[in-house]
Amino acid sequence: MPYSNMEAMTAYLQSISNATPAGKHSIVIMNGASWHQYYSKSDNYLCIYAC
Repeated sequence: MPYSNMEAMTAYLQSISNATPAGKHSIVIMNGASWHQYYSKSDNYLCIYAC
């Protein structure tokens, strides 16, 4: 993606969700960038903030 913003982050997280096999979970570690403050809800990934 050519931009770093909430729209791009949401698309990225959706791609992680889609790639995570059924019954498995992914962990996404993020920094404190403004576009990392909001994320879509999913049952198969967890966002951890390393501030």
